[in-house]
Amino acid sequence: MRAAGPAARTARGRYTAVAIVLHWLTAVIVIGNLAGGLTLARFFDSPDPAMVAWGRTIIGLHKSLGLTVIALTLVRIAWRLGHARPPLPGHMTSLERMLARATHLLFYVLLLALPISGWAMMSTGRTVRPTRVFGLVSIPPLPVTQQLGAMFGDGHELLGWAMLATIVLHISAAVKHQFFDRDELLARMLP
Repeated sequence: MRAAGPAARTARGRYTAVAIVLHWLTAVIVIGNLAGGLTLARFFDSPDPAMVAWGRTIIGLHKSLGLTVIALTLVRIAWRLGHARPPLPGHMTSLERMLARATHLLFYVLLLALPISGWAMMSTGRTVRPTRVFGLVSIPPLPVTQQLGAMFGDGHELLGWAMLATIVLHISAAVKHQFFDRDELLARMLP
């Protein structure tokens, strides 16, 4: 009988190729959108018209990518419902398992709530009009009042910070599993 070392504790199975692509595509878009959202004020507050023009480009891309995240998340949820995820490593405590599941659930909530709150916020702006997604498709504004739009605007910022904190937690957990637990959990989601 072999000793239970890191090789014996490896996580079995991998996510499907579709799940991996959806994960990384969503991750790149969300991180890019967070960066764009956090720097946007610098462009619009600038006295330089070229910077303001860049700000308009960034906000257009930010909106398009946010609406794309909604679509990708709905596809991810549908895929997840039809395909079981690989089991968590046996050495994880019940607390770690609960935290992993709670974090993934929180991600799904944020992946929908964050862009929907942005969509609601832009639906009550100074010039309410359909949003052109990458200049291809028009998405109509949501039927929300100015008061709700302001609430969604505040919520959008808070949800953005919550998303950033959840990403940091998720990456920290991946680093822990890769370098401390050495259970190859990260390998299940790598292309």
